Order: sequence, then structure tokens, then C-alpha cells
Amino acid sequence: MTDKTLARRAFVDHNATSWLTARRFAVPARMVAGAGERRLAGDWRGACAAAGVDVAIDLPDVANRFGAEVAGRVEDDLRHLVPDLVRWHLPRRGRDGMGLLTPDRKIRLAAYGDVTLYVVTPAHIERPQRPELRLAPLPLARGRQDDWIQGRYLWDARETHLLLHRVGGGDRTPFFDRDGRPRAADGVDNDPVALMERVLTLQDAGEVEQAWAVAGVPATFPEAKRRWGDPGADDQFPEGFGAMVPALVPVARRLLNGPDAPDGILLRPSFGWTSPVLLRLDDGELRASRADRNTRDMLELHRVHWQRFPDVELLRTDRITTAELHPLVRAALFPDEADPGYQPRVPSVAATAVPVRCRGQWHKVGWRDGRTYTHDHTEEEAQRERVMRALGGEVPGCFTVAETWQGSTTARLPRALRELRSHALTALAHGNADEFTHLLDVGVDPVGVRDRWNRGPLHKLAKLHGDQEALLKRLLAAGMDINGRDGKERTPLAAALFDGASADLARAMLDAGADPLAVDIASDSTLHLLRSTEADRIVPWLVEAGVSLTDTDEYGRPPLLAQVLTSAPAATLRATLDAGADPNCSDEYTEQTILEMIDQYDRDDLDFLVAAAKAAGVAEPEYADDDDD
Repeated sequence: MTDKTLARRAFVDHNATSWLTARRFAVPARMVAGAGERRLAGDWRGACAAAGVDVAIDLPDVANRFGAEVAGRVEDDLRHLVPDLVRWHLPRRGRDGMGLLTPDRKIRLAAYGDVTLYVVTPAHIERPQRPELRLAPLPLARGRQDDWIQGRYLWDARETHLLLHRVGGGDRTPFFDRDGRPRAADGVDNDPVALMERVLTLQDAGEVEQAWAVAGVPATFPEAKRRWGDPGADDQFPEGFGAMVPALVPVARRLLNGPDAPDGILLRPSFGWTSPVLLRLDDGELRASRADRNTRDMLELHRVHWQRFPDVELLRTDRITTAELHPLVRAALFPDEADPGYQPRVPSVAATAVPVRCRGQWHKVGWRDGRTYTHDHTEEEAQRERVMRALGGEVPGCFTVAETWQGSTTARLPRALRELRSHALTALAHGNADEFTHLLDVGVDPVGVRDRWNRGPLHKLAKLHGDQEALLKRLLAAGMDINGRDGKERTPLAAALFDGASADLARAMLDAGADPLAVDIASDSTLHLLRSTEADRIVPWLVEAGVSLTDTDEYGRPPLLAQVLTSAPAATLRATLDAGADPNCSDEYTEQTILEMIDQYDRDDLDFLVAAAKAAGVAEPEYADDDDD
């Protein structure tokens, strides 16, 4: 078995399907071009908007709170921030192959004394794939963060070239020449890149302990006993498999020899069921072993310092070409390569017509003018077969497939159409309006693009990066129902508001006939679900239409309380309060007051609501000022 095959088995089969999907759907060429244009023009906010990165930073407020010097340093970093590159490198889930962002993850970018610039990923896997840029004076929550402060090559345009040293420790990328051509590992002594190649090759062959030893770190990783319910052996990578050991050695030694040095350093991999690795100094010698279960208080070395770099692994295993790399990543890894232009390769799908077995013959079902179309049957035949189905008669395969796509029946679709649906849903999940629009352009009927919760494109409009109002008009023209319900009985308007819809999109949906008074299966109204930063415009429309500020959901929560529970933006809560919502409310199910809920969910951005609740006579939680936790 070749090294390349071993690498594919060990890394790509488990992790890289998600990374590959993310590279092809999450960072489209138009996003990179638009964000780059705004960044080079000095418009960092415009660059973030083009890259689908929300901004919760007000520089004048930063100056007032932390001083002009800190505000100046923050602004300087923001001018050099590459938001599309941040999106490229953000941690992603590897288990489902979708490549969606790891939820509720905080990534530290820079520190200014006690103030931290960071990015936070969406709170839930189904939320729009829009990370948010923030500035906070307090330490971030332990266990849910990555630290890129020493990895500015992941986001700072001034330091992206340093990525080359990160992946190999020398002047070229492991297994490649500087111009991007593959090369065999040469084993040259005293060459840091050759050493990295030897380590990775040994890991690929399953010789993990030897790989660590070659890098100068004796390692003991006894075979773990498998427990009932563990995944198969192919999913159980040895401890220390994904570590680029030569890169982490100097970092670990510096930390373990420094002032207030920890007893050990923990490496916690992001894939598989692999146990963490513990690094300790033993008589001055760095050693690695399997970590025991008592690792809560160990210093964890962030993955940016040591874990394999996904783009290099994707290139090694022929999953991508250099033209599919983010332009700044490609320029860093292959400085002598002529620029091929950024060309993300979106997988091809059967978007025209698919073969269907119909009464002993192979026919084709496809699209015409955005509608499902049976190529081998006349309209008169189609009408006759619809009558036959209504009467309970057997319907030929072509019509069964067409009606299943449109949701009239529940028969199994041909594989090509299942793949097409999955492709369209992936584009929607990543917010890739360009790819979804391309499918509409070739005639695909959007009615059949539904997920397991029966949510279609109208329900997912607020997730898309692009002209949402234009897409709304196009989807309605294709026959989609503006008030169609999903599996939770939510309308497209309710789903869009929960996804943080802009005021313009909400207005367009209301003007198109969306029902603002519809409630879902849990009795949540559109106000209960509202999570928009432009709520100051949306809330008056809903209230004027008759949406109640006091009606409760099935748990006895009025909209204001539900918004706290769902981590709605402060702007949403302020708009609801300004519309007349009573802060002296409680959850009938748990009897929590709004102050108790704010305290429980650690909301530090709702001072206005806290003041309003106290003024309304709400008692402070007894544990609100407890400093012992």
C-alpha cells in the first residue's frame, strides 16, 4: 500500500470530506473577490459583509471603554483582517460530511492587554453560517475556544506568508516543490521539511510511536481496549496520529520550561475517538503518552500549533488542486507558482435530466421553465395520469418521480435526484446563493429541494449570502408557497426571522403575503422567534399586524423571555421592550424571572433590560453576585 493510500485511509476518509465540502461551498469565488476588493479599498466592514462575517464592534465605543490606544490597535488589525480567510480556516464538524462550522466556538485573534478580539461561530449547527467578530474585556469561556493569537497567518494579511513555515518549518511545503509540483520525500539530513515528511509518512503507515521518536520525542501509546459501542477499528486512530511533531516541540519546550510552567501539556485531537496526548518533561527530556481521564486542569495546546494542516492533506491525496486553494493560502504554500486564479471546483450533479424506468423502457425526467418535466410524455398523457392517480390507479414511473419531487407522493427518488437534492441543500446550508442560483438557472424545480424537516429554499432564505429579495421573487414565481409549513409548523417568514432576517427581507416576505400571525407547533409566534439585529424596523410591523407581546408559547413564555432564551441579539430585545413588552414576566414552566434567565445564560449585553426589569419590580437573583463560582 502506498503512502498516499495510507494517508487517504487515515486522514481523508474520516475528516476531509467535510473540509472538502466547506472549501467548495462555504467560500465561493465571488465572496473572495468581493471581500478582497473591499479590504484593499480600506473598507474592513464592507469586507466582512462580503465574506458573510457579522461585526459586533463599535470603534468609538471601544475608545470610550478601553482608551484611544487600544481602539487604534484594534482598528489597525481590522484593516488587515481577511474575513474570507477566517471563514476558510474556521473549525468545522467532521462527522456528517457537510463541513458546517463547529457551533459555539470562540477563536481568539488578538489581545490588547485585557481586551480580546475574537470570532464566535453560530450557536447551533442549523443557524446561518455567519460567524461574528467581537471584542471582549473578559477571558473567554474555557473549553470552547481556539487561540490564533500566535497564528496570525490564518487571518492577518501582513502575515499570511508565514503559513509556509507553519506547515513544514522550512522554505517549501512538505511533499511539494515551491512551485506546487509534487515531490517524493527525500530524507535529507538536517532539513526541517524532510524531517516533517518522515514524521508524516511514518504516521500514515501506522508507525506513530516511531514517528514521534524520529522527531526527538519518545512516545508510549499502548493499544486502547475497545468498549462496547465504540466505532470500528478504521475510526480508531492511534494517539498522536495527527500531530506535526516537529512543529510542536519548540512550543511545548518553551511552555514547560517557562515561569509558572504546567505539569504537562494536553493535545486534544479534533477527529475520531482518539485519546488526548500528554506531553511532559522527564529529566529535561520531552516525552509523550496517552492522557488519563484527569485532564480537566491541564494546559491545552491549541491545535493551530500542532495539528495537520487540512489543505496540505487534501493536496497530497489529490482531492484538490492548487487552483482550489484560497489565493492567500496558495501564495503562501507555493510562492514560486504562477497564479492560476481561484477556481473552487463545485461537484457536478445531474441538473438536466435523469433516466427513469417507465413501463419497461428508459425515459427521462428533467426540468423545463423551473418545473418538473417528463420528456417522453405529452401534456395530455400527464393530465390523464393525474386523473388515474386521483382514482387510485397505478401511475407510470416518470409521473411518480415527478410527483415525488414536487411532494405529492413519497416514493423513493432515483439516486441522481437524491444527489441533486443533497447538493442544493448543501449550497443552501452554507449560504452559497451563487450555486443555488446556478441550479435555478439550469431549470431545476426548487419545490423539491426539501430537507428532513420539510424546509425548503423559502425557509432558508435568510441563510444565503446574496440578493435574498431577488431570490424570493424567483422562488415565488416558481410556485413555492409563501406560507408553506415545515415539520415544526413554521412558515418561511418565521424561519427567516429565527435566522436573523434583515428588515428588507422581512418586508419583502410580508408584502408577498406572508402571514405574520402564524404560530408553530410550540405556539411560538413570529415575535417569539425573532432574532434580527434590525428588529427596530421589524417589531413595529409585527405588532401593527396584531402579533401579541403577551401571548405565551407552550412553556408559558412571552416573546421577550423567549428571545433571552434563544440568545437573540440585544437589538431584538431592545426593540421588543420599546414596543411595550413587560419585563416583569416569568417562565410558567420553570418560574424563572427575566433577570434569572439573563444571569443563567450569562448575557452581559442586556444592561438596558436589567434596568427595566428592576424598575418594574423584578427581584434580583440571589446568586447574581456570588463570586465563588
